[in-house]
Amino acid sequence: MCDTCQDCDNITLPVITGPTGATGATGAAGSNGSNGVAILHNDTTQSTTSSTSIALFSATKAYTLPINTLSTNGSKLILTAIFTTTGAGTSGTSNAYIYMAGSSYTSKTYPYQINHGTSDYQFYLKVRLEITRESTTNLVIASDSYVCDETGSTIDHYHFSEDETVADLSANTLVFDCRGKVSGTITTFNCDQLTIEHLIK
Repeated sequence: MCDTCQDCDNITLPVITGPTGATGATGAAGSNGSNGVAILHNDTTQSTTSSTSIALFSATKAYTLPINTLSTNGSKLILTAIFTTTGAGTSGTSNAYIYMAGSSYTSKTYPYQINHGTSDYQFYLKVRLEITRESTTNLVIASDSYVCDETGSTIDHYHFSEDETVADLSANTLVFDCRGKVSGTITTFNCDQLTIEHLIK
């Protein structure tokens, strides 16, 4: 106890707060880790075609893969495209095509088909392309496609795989796009979604 104060513990000192400091700069983005997944492209705008010859959809479903995106062997792309068509009282076919092209590379076409009968109503076609880098000039393409009716039942499934030689991926782009055509009395074919994912090894 001091000489002038009987109870120093009850003394409250004032708290003075200074002005807020400036906000610091944003840190640099971190690098992609191994075994990561990145969505490169996801277009969910419905697009249509009524062409009887192979044509782009009304709103182009396309993506250009930048140079050296597939930079390591074993890295891959997963391309998923969803198509729908209505066939009530009509007959014919709806055809979907996935094009892959690029600088110094001749385009490659992957075709898919829906067959319509006059008693059929609506169909869904899902295409999944798995594109794996084996080397800077070679890809392995594995395709699975499914056709479902309006109840969700799978009525057709098709699988294939092949090797594809391409221009040097470290110096060239790859371009993917969806195209379609109709035949018979089918008048409209839709591309509802194009998604491309990058699986990083």
